[in-house]
Amino acid sequence: MVNIICDSSADLINPHVDLNMKIVNFYIFNKSDEGKRELDANKNIDKNISVSSSCPAPYDFLNEIEQGLDSYIITMSSKVSGSYNSALIAKEMFKDQYPNTSIHVFDSKSASTAQSLIALKIYDLAKTGMNTAQIISTTNNYIDSLNTIFISESLDNLKNNGRLQNIGIKLASLLKLKFVLSADLNGEIELLAYDRSRKKTISTIRKIVEDRLLNSSRKTAAISHVNNPNDALLYKKILISDFGFETVHVTDSQPINTVYCGQNGIIISF
Repeated sequence: MVNIICDSSADLINPHVDLNMKIVNFYIFNKSDEGKRELDANKNIDKNISVSSSCPAPYDFLNEIEQGLDSYIITMSSKVSGSYNSALIAKEMFKDQYPNTSIHVFDSKSASTAQSLIALKIYDLAKTGMNTAQIISTTNNYIDSLNTIFISESLDNLKNNGRLQNIGIKLASLLKLKFVLSADLNGEIELLAYDRSRKKTISTIRKIVEDRLLNSSRKTAAISHVNNPNDALLYKKILISDFGFETVHVTDSQPINTVYCGQNGIIISF
């Protein structure tokens, strides 16, 4: 049995019920108040509220590590969050007291549905009887092969909280464009395209998926959405009918991803 822990950027999909995966919450604050007021990380965030976030503290991760179990922690990309560093500190704190406990922290180099797919990969590998070193090596290779695409109608929160460089974002926002972003190989957020229409965005996503599936036999994907089930199901249909995916999980976005992807946002990982 393995102990899988994710920060709350991981958008939960149905198989996680079987995994009994543990979630460590980000902290989300309302910036418009005097000082900062913590918002409920388990509820959707009003799109009109100006928000900021902070990563889980080391003790938040520490509370979920168990002696006697191999623990695997999966965090949002270290390039956009301090969650990875918090998890590393928690690992060292636990091993100071229990040095024989096996704990590994994975930098997802992404977020959201990518973390969910990584958790499923670890769970499936553990069920085959792989040893810890093999699980870590295979999972690292899997992380390097993952793709995550974000579709957003606003980049304001990403820009205002320093997650994205200002590359004509203000002007593009005024033009009511749809933004297509991705996590690059190092886990940085990159802007791939911006389109004026939903139809053009769909065409852009088809082309990106086609290009990234070259020489790949990937058959499982996951999609999360921010109050936008119709588009999520449309992209699921495209992945299955056009690209031969066998399993495409669809789920609601977690609050931390709602903050940065925005209303009607879509996140696709494969």
